[in-house]
Amino acid sequence: MSDFIRNCQLCEAPMESSPFLLCPECLQEKEQVRVFLKNHPRVPLHELVESTQIPISHVKKILGID
Repeated sequence: MSDFIRNCQLCEAPMESSPFLLCPECLQEKEQVRVFLKNHPRVPLHELVESTQIPISHVKKILGID
């Protein structure tokens, strides 16, 4: 029986079945954004992207700003 493969909801890369909807890299990016926003709640989007070095397309998806 083969492993269930699905795509990460953030980067859309194929990944093995997991209880998470994001691949390990995107889970880490999401956590970085969460921690940064906890410490800097009113930061502008461009500063968040510059500080975390996460692509703006990922940050927008994480924040639901599509």
